[in-house]
Amino acid sequence: GTVEVAIADGEIPRVRCLTQIYRPGVGDVVEILATAGGWVCLGQLQTSAAPRIQTGTGVSADSTSWVTNTVTFPAPFANPPLVFTNVVAPSSGTQVTESCVNNVTTTGCQVRTRRSTGGTVTFMWLAVDFS
Repeated sequence: GTVEVAIADGEIPRVRCLTQIYRPGVGDVVEILATAGGWVCLGQLQTSAAPRIQTGTGVSADSTSWVTNTVTFPAPFANPPLVFTNVVAPSSGTQVTESCVNNVTTTGCQVRTRRSTGGTVTFMWLAVDFS
């Protein structure tokens, strides 16, 4: 087929039409890699400028009950992402530190945190758009 590659400054090459095992349609955008053996098609590339993965951290208020923390993604996603959280806390006996995610949108979510012994909770979040 016909291969048209456009490389913008700081971007990866994009192929508009390529006939191989993947068999993309005309106008599909695929990712290719230059190797010693030639160009290799890695598969269909996301055509949206929206991010696929974003990460961040936050710190909750000091409390022994649940605290709602608002997270705003640095850039909006094309679709509401899956959001994973992890708390960063030193172990100390029977202390319980928890987090959960609510109200996920393309622009942010709420991360609820709790520390049984009181004190702030530092949490990390990872948002991934698998669509």
